[in-house]
Order: sequence, then structure tokens, then C-alpha cells
Amino acid sequence: VLGAAGPAGTAPPDRAILPAADLAAGEFRVFAQSCVESDEGENVVLLRWNDLFAADGLNIYRKTDPEAAYPDLPLNVQPIRAVTDPAAFQQVVGPDSEEWQALSQVMAARKVAGPGRELAERAPIEGFQPARALTLMRAEEAAPQIEFLARRYHKVAQVAGRAFADETATPGTDYWYEIRAVRDGVESILASDIHVAAGLTIPLPPPASVQAVAGDSRILVTWDAVDNASGYEVYRRKLPGGTPVKVNDAPVISMVTHDLDNNEIVPVFGLVDFRRWDESTGWPTTHDVDGSPVSGPANGSTYQYRVTTLNSMCVEGDPSAYSASATPQDVTPPGLPGDLAVEAVGQTLKVTWTKVVKDEVGHREMDGIDGYNIYRAETQADTAGVKLNVALLPQPGPSQVEYVDSDPAIQSKYGEKEFYYRIRVVDDHGNISVKSSAASGHVPDIFPPEIPLDTEAEGHQQYIRVLWKPNGDPDIGSYVIYRSLCHLGEWPPLEIQKRYRLETGPFVMIGEVTHPDAVDSAAVYGRAVYDDYALPAESPLCYAYWVKARDNSQNLSGNWPWPSPSELPLIVCMRLRDETPPPPPIPSAVQAQDEAVLLEWVAAPSQDLHAFHVYRSDDENGTYSWLGGKTVEEPPTLPVDLPAPYAPAAPCSCDAIPLVPHEGMNAGTFLDKNADPKHVYWYRITAVDKDGNENKPGDSVPYSTFTFKSSGPPTPLITSIQPLIDECGLRISWAPAYDPAQHMGFVIYRGPSAGGEFRQVGRMVTGGSWVDDTVNVNVNYWYRVQALDIDGRPSTLSPAVKGSYTE
Repeated sequence: VLGAAGPAGTAPPDRAILPAADLAAGEFRVFAQSCVESDEGENVVLLRWNDLFAADGLNIYRKTDPEAAYPDLPLNVQPIRAVTDPAAFQQVVGPDSEEWQALSQVMAARKVAGPGRELAERAPIEGFQPARALTLMRAEEAAPQIEFLARRYHKVAQVAGRAFADETATPGTDYWYEIRAVRDGVESILASDIHVAAGLTIPLPPPASVQAVAGDSRILVTWDAVDNASGYEVYRRKLPGGTPVKVNDAPVISMVTHDLDNNEIVPVFGLVDFRRWDESTGWPTTHDVDGSPVSGPANGSTYQYRVTTLNSMCVEGDPSAYSASATPQDVTPPGLPGDLAVEAVGQTLKVTWTKVVKDEVGHREMDGIDGYNIYRAETQADTAGVKLNVALLPQPGPSQVEYVDSDPAIQSKYGEKEFYYRIRVVDDHGNISVKSSAASGHVPDIFPPEIPLDTEAEGHQQYIRVLWKPNGDPDIGSYVIYRSLCHLGEWPPLEIQKRYRLETGPFVMIGEVTHPDAVDSAAVYGRAVYDDYALPAESPLCYAYWVKARDNSQNLSGNWPWPSPSELPLIVCMRLRDETPPPPPIPSAVQAQDEAVLLEWVAAPSQDLHAFHVYRSDDENGTYSWLGGKTVEEPPTLPVDLPAPYAPAAPCSCDAIPLVPHEGMNAGTFLDKNADPKHVYWYRITAVDKDGNENKPGDSVPYSTFTFKSSGPPTPLITSIQPLIDECGLRISWAPAYDPAQHMGFVIYRGPSAGGEFRQVGRMVTGGSWVDDTVNVNVNYWYRVQALDIDGRPSTLSPAVKGSYTE
């Protein structure tokens, strides 16, 4: 029942009644209803109004006779106004109530200003905080939300000062109510003669113009608003003859402003009934409505809808007819394939991707994927490309899809061409995805270039020049020069390779010449050239050279690591004049020993290394004298000490140089037995080749150390222990006697037994005997003596000898 502000009545003698226009700014509207407030069946009469008045509060008056005057006293004890006390708020809206949850959501979403503070974003509310809710209800910017919640929940309306629940009304009785505003102790009638039949709940009518519009796995249901409705319930059934189910998990209270295509429409009450999906798997799932799982709507099925209206007590009104029907259809394109990759397999390109099972929004393709189209382009900018498959490539059982492009057009003998592939997906409803991003690949050029011909080598004083004829292939990128060692003037045959275990081949890359540079040098010298300066100056070694052509796809001519038969004649050997000594060895240890010095060193491998020389000096920068030497022998032959510096009988030829260095060339040792203890010596080690070329001693690293003598003097022996009656002591005598040229002195030790603990008695003695005057009568003592040499090195202790002083 709606009651409007009526004419001013006659006020009681002690109270004035003012016109409503003085207090209200607009139309004052009241909604009154009789309803059941709880599960126990308690009947109340609920009066709810809008907030279009300015007053200190409201008073509610009630009568049962429409002709009688309203009583002098209102039903309410205190004027009705918005609650400001948190405790009073909590008595009406308790923790964990539905009303409180709704207020918490508003607080989490709105900007609410506290006293003396600027508006600030509120984080989601945890726990029950009435004070914050009261702050929110007083915030002007939250007025639309509070107005809506007051219409939806009568307890929110009560704490907002916009409702009154008459719990004293008797069911079966007709009541008339009057609402008056109070300001400064003066009342003004806002609405009068509001008629309610207590105990008689009049349901709200169903909404009109229920309509349904289908989309993909969703249906938009709209309807006209119903006055005083606090919400709506939406039901659907699946045709033909399906069981009705409620689809909204909470009363519908929202307005729809856009259609399913996001086009703006006139705001209308509505609900989008959409299918739920699992975010991780993409499979459809359900949502809970009143404790039961609800699925759908599914594409391809037809559904009908009806809507009911809820009053403030959430009592449903009469339902609308099932007048709205719709059939959702799959109109969403499939998603794009993942892990798109292109791999060269032989002379084909295999395109692979993870099969598509979801649409572009991540939902499962319930009716499946019809297949794939594959497009190839020669540039990444060409997004159209050429479709390669005539029929759709079907969806496979395994998770990975593959397509092998064996078109001869993708093969190239000279160079490698990149091709770009894109995929388009078609589902079983004919929806086509956009093209995927491109993945590229190329068929490798596996064809090696021709072998460079006319290879020669020229020996010079400081370098060896290698010459060859440039290759005529169009994709030549460079020429790679490899170098090895010659064995007796020839590149080693297979049996020598096996002997020295050259499993990976003895050739190493020493340089590379680009094809343009090779052509330029050929124009000057008649053939391409490479000068090998990376050799020891005047090295006596023989070197083998092998030139290979490399194309732009990194293919090398001929074989690797061993030359093909056609390449063997093209491997050339050359050497420099031998005037270069081997590199100097590096000392790895210079160890002081007992009256000797042990020298150890490592040497750089050199094919013609033949001996090591050791030099010694008393000063780092002094004159070094030849001390000795060792020959270099191939194991298992042992090195031989040199009685004199090595000098070859005749110069060695290139043919006498072995293939590779061996273990005996890498290290050596020498023991200097003519070193005085505690004397510092400096040493240099040199290397000598077969031709007698020796690196200068000054080029070797000098190292120094000194020797020591670890043994002490001979162990003394106690010769006698004699009692001295006059001195009341024991004289201990020993041998050998003190010699100032050999001894620092002697130390005497005394113990309670032969095997007991001995302690030093007295000071160091520079003589052959010592008197112990600290003995007791008739007590046995054991003595031991130790000698110290001139450098303080101790001897071992003498055997223990017993002595005693007896009266």
C-alpha cells in the first residue's frame, strides 16, 4: 500500500502539526506490507519509506478504526532515525548476517571518508565492524547503494532510519498508520491512513515483458520493473518438458545496460544466464543455487524462462508465464594452437603444434575441432601465404599435431631459405580462428662445396704461405686453413695416426679467408693466399696444411676429420729454417731437502726437444753456471744425466723430427746434491733441441731456495752417577764431552722411574757433568741427557740411568 502526504490535520493541544511541504523536498512515499519475519512464523507489519525529508526523526501512529482519531502516543518509544551507535546497530544487523555481508561488499567497493579524513579506497572488510558500516551509511557518495539495500533488506532500512517493523500487530486485524516527521519538538504529517491487513501477505505481481536473447553458452533475460520489488528470481526449463530450476544464486537486483554484443541499451532489469567453466581445464562446471548444482545453458538446447518478484521479506510473488525462450549457439572461434614449431627433418620441414581443445576465450570446444589449415609464406610480412592442404588436416588423437612439408620448392643446394608457417583452426560448427603467429624454419643446405684445387705451400723466413685456387660455387663464404705436423716430411699415414691415438684428427684450424678476400688475392698472386705467421720464429718443424671451402650454410668441402682420397694429394707440407730454440721450461717446484735441492719443471711440447740444462747462481742477477742436465727420451726409455752441456754431432734434418711430442718432453727433475745447508741458491732451467738451439738462460724464470740439515748431533750416553757426600747431591757425567765447535750445550732430564715422565732440571750445561743438589736421601732417581748442536737442533734423549743418595 502506498501512502502519500495528506493535508495537515488537527494537532493535539500540546503539539503543533505543520504542513508536510515545510519538511519534505519531493514526494514522500511509503510501502507497507504484512509479512512473516522469521521461520517461527512471527507476523509483523513493515513500513518502509524513502529518505526525502529533513527532520530529527519520525513517529508512527496506529489505529484500528478508520473513523477514529490517531492516539496521542506513537508506537515507537524514540523518534525513528538512522542508528549512530555501533552496539545498537549490531542488535539489528548482526555479524555474519546476509545484511551485513551485503554492507561489507559495498564497503569494499566504495570510497568512504572517515572523520577528518579524505576519501580513500577501502580494502575488503574482514570481521564485523559496525562503526565502519555507520560511516558508510552517512557517506553521500554511497547513498544509491544504501537506498537499494534498504529496499532489499528491511533491517538495513531500519538502521538507516527508513523502516519500522510493527511487531505488536495482531493477525486478522486491519490497521491504519500515520507517519509524522519531528523537528525541534514539532510534528508534521508525512503520510496518513496507510491501510494494512495484519497477517495477510499480498504477493507482488510478476514482472511483465519477460524476454530472452541467446548468445554463445549464455542467454540474456530481461523484464520490466515491479514497484516495491526488492529483487527477482529467474527460473528456466529445458525444452521439451524440462524440470524448472532457479538459475540465480542470489536475488537479481541489477540493471542491464548492454546486450550480449556489448551494445548499449535502455537500462532494464535482467540477468545473463551463462554457463560456468573451470578456469584451469576449460571444462563446463556448475554453480550452486540453494544447495543444488545448476549447469548450462548448453549450446544447441532451447530454454524457456519465467521470473518472480520478491518483496522486502524475500517472499516470492506470482511467477510470470514461460513466455521467453532462446537457443544458444556456438559462435566463438576456436583458440590458437600452442607451441607452434618448425623442424627440419632431412630435406623436409615438419610443422608441429599442440592440438586445440579450447575456444579463444579458454572454454572447451564441446563439439570438437573439425581440423586445421596450414599456410606457408616466404616472408614474415606475408600474413596471407599459400594454403598447403587441400582438405582440412583432421584433429589427431595424440596431443601434438604435425604436418610434413615435403615440397621440393623448399629445398636449396646453395644456401638456406627461411619459410614461415601459420595455422588456422576450424571447429565443428564452422567457426574459424584467426591465423596464428608465424613459426619459421628452413631445410638445411647439406651439399658441401667443391674441394679447392692447386694447393701449394711456400716456406719463408718468418712465415709459411699457403696457396690454392678459389672455388666457383655461388654460396662460398670462406676458406678454412688447417695445420698439422708432418711425419718425416710427410703427412702421417693411418698406422701412425693409430699409434699416436689421433682419434679426432691432428689438424687444427689456424685461419680463415673470406671468399671476396680470396678472389682479391688471386687477382694479384694467381691463386688465393694465406700467410701463416703463427709459428715460432725460425721453427725447425715440418707443418702440413689442408685448405677446405666453407659455404654459407657452414658445409665444409671434402671429408672431416680425415681427408677423402681426392684430398690427400692436396695436403702440402712445408717448414721454416731451424734457428729457433724451444720455449724455456717453467719450474714447477724448487724444494729444499736435507743437504740438497730438488728441481722440477714442465716444458711446452716441442717435436725436436732433446735436453734440459740446469744453471745455478748465488745471486738472482748474478752469473749462472752450468750445473747439470738431462736428456729427453721417449718412454719407456729413461732420461740420462748429462756430464756436460748437450752439443749435437751434426745438424738434424727435417726427416729426423718425430710426428708429435711425447710425455718425456713435458716435464723433468734434477737433484742438486752439492748445495750447502742454509745457503740460498738461484736456479734457471733451459731447453735444448736436437740441433743444439738452446733458449737463453736469461729467458728462463729464476727460482731460489736454500737447503737444510734435518739430523741433530749424536745421542749422548750417561757414563756415571756418583753421590757427593759433602755437597749432599748426585754428579751425573756423560759422553761425548762438550765441544764449543759442535755443541750449544746439554740438557738434563729427571724422572721418578725409567718409564715415567721426565722433566728438565737445571739449565743448559756447557760441560761434561752436572750436580743435582735437590735430591732426597734414600730416593731413587732416573736421569736422561740430550745434546744440542751449534744450530740448536736437539739429539734424541739418552737411555735412562738410575742413581740415589744413601747415608
